[in-house]
Amino acid sequence: MAAIDVTKLEKLSVSQRDALKQQVETQEEQLKNPENLEAAGQNAISEMQTDIAKKRDLLERDDQLRAVSGEKDRMAARKKEIERIIVPEMPTHNEMWAKAGTEESDRAVQKNLRFTRKYATLVREWQILAKRLEPDDPWAQSIETIRPKL
Repeated sequence: MAAIDVTKLEKLSVSQRDALKQQVETQEEQLKNPENLEAAGQNAISEMQTDIAKKRDLLERDDQLRAVSGEKDRMAARKKEIERIIVPEMPTHNEMWAKAGTEESDRAVQKNLRFTRKYATLVREWQILAKRLEPDDPWAQSIETIRPKL
């Protein structure tokens, strides 16, 4: 299966979406009280309105990045394919939590560096797919969810 073009798939995280929504609400509230903004001038008001419009467009674009039923199966299949490639090569949970300063810890660090260099692109693609498939789950893109336990 071919790699999915992730440049078009970048989805905001739950916290990023919430922060943008909060910023829009705050700015809209400020615009409702024009006496507070009179000192800033008309230019500042128009800049704020432009900023609100940009943030709303970004939120709308992000909504469109939710996986739709037709592509969910394809994305889920690609995500599973990536998991079959990277999970056997990942440092395990026990390796990642080896006591610092020990030989086991040094081996784990080296293994993690090799893994990161070799699979960074696939891990990023997996994270983007996970975020699109589960947009409301703040932990969806964490590779810790697929890290082997032993």
